[in-house]
This record gives sequence, structure tokens and C-alpha cells, in this order.
Amino acid sequence: MVPVPEEHVEAVKRYVAWADARGETTPWDESSLSDVLAGLPPPCRDLVSLVARATLEPDLLSVTEAGRRLGRTPREILGTIVEVNHGAPPLTGFGFLLRLRPGDALLDQLIAMDEGTAESVRAALRASA
Repeated sequence: MVPVPEEHVEAVKRYVAWADARGETTPWDESSLSDVLAGLPPPCRDLVSLVARATLEPDLLSVTEAGRRLGRTPREILGTIVEVNHGAPPLTGFGFLLRLRPGDALLDQLIAMDEGTAESVRAALRASA
């Protein structure tokens, strides 16, 4: 659990309610991901690719480590996660592409995706290359 600064409590409550309202989600597949990945800017695709590789190897990938590997700050990585997860509004019904798993501190949290999604990402990226 991550403490939320008092000034952000309402925004976090709205976000949680929004995420909860999405209900059941459809698993990501190669076709859906191809459309999404094609519409994402390169920094977003790079992070999605890195997380997919880390998921399949398996390799624990923290926010800080992702930043180090991609030459970005942890803050930029967190912003990219938000951009990726909200970059496909027409695909309602799909779950978040990237997830943070709790760590000791925000920057130590692990970035992950489910294994099936990671395999679909890998296939979609290969097909677009």
C-alpha cells in the first residue's frame, strides 16, 4: 500500500472508482495489441516491450530499473505507464496493459503484465517489425 498525500485523496478515490467500474475485462490479444502499439509513441512502446521481456524471462523490473535501462527518470517511467494504460480509450473492456506491484516505496514497485499479454505483445511487435 502506498500512502496518498492529502491533496490527492479525492483524485485517487475517483480513479479507483473508475477502475472498479470497468468490471470484467477481456484478455489482450495480438490483434488488439497491434492496434494499440501502433498508436503509441516510441517511448511507450519501448516500455511495453521491456516489461513484456521482463515478464517472460522472468526478470523483476522496478520503476527505477526500467528508468535505468531506458535512460529515463523514474518519474518519466511512471508518466509513461499512465500514458500506456490510457492510450487506448476505444478498447474499453480491456484491462490495464501495465500494472504496478507494491514495493517498499513507489520507485521500488515492480512493473508487470500478465504472461499471456506479454506473449501477445512479443508477437505483435514481431509482426510490426
